[in-house]
Formats: sequence, structure tokens, C-alpha cells
Amino acid sequence: MGLLSVVGTLALVFLLSPGLRSDLGGLLALLGNVGAAGIRDWILSFGVLSPVVYFFVVVEQVLVSPIPAEPLTLACALVFGVWEGLALSLAGSVVGSVLVFLAARR
Repeated sequence: MGLLSVVGTLALVFLLSPGLRSDLGGLLALLGNVGAAGIRDWILSFGVLSPVVYFFVVVEQVLVSPIPAEPLTLACALVFGVWEGLALSLAGSVVGSVLVFLAARR
């Protein structure tokens, strides 16, 4: 019942937040035309919050399999550098994998 309530809450937030719908719509449009340069520009558009946004995009990439990892990882290396990009990609992948594991255990 816990997972259902989380999904319901997220769906409600999505439906009630025009800003979130706009941002997610932009992300979906970007993913339709995936390229490292486009992803880099989108990540940089968040300014100081770019590392946090990238982290959550990687977590989502693990949860939603059709999102390709290669352009995300390349864009991360272009934006943050190799070592910080590696750390962000690894952390996001681990957190996403733990969430998938916990969901599968239920």
C-alpha cells in the first residue's frame, strides 16, 4: 500500500503543478531528440542546482529503462568534468538500483 500512496501523491503533484508539467514536458521533448549537447544545455539551465537535477535524472533513468544512459553520462562529463560526473552518475545509479531492488522485494 505504501508504493501505491507514493505513486498517487506524485501523480497528484504532477496534475496540480503547471510548472512541473512544463519542466517534465520539456524533458520528454528533449529525450525525444536525445543528444549530449542538448542534454548538457538542459542540465546547465538549472544553474547551481544542476548537480541535483542530474542526480535525479540518473535515478529516473534507472527506474525508467527506455531512457538511454550514454547521452546522459557523456553530457555529465561535459558539464561537471570526468571525476565529478563519474561520482554523480555512480551515486544516481546506486540510488536508482536500490529503489528498484526495494520495489522488487515488496
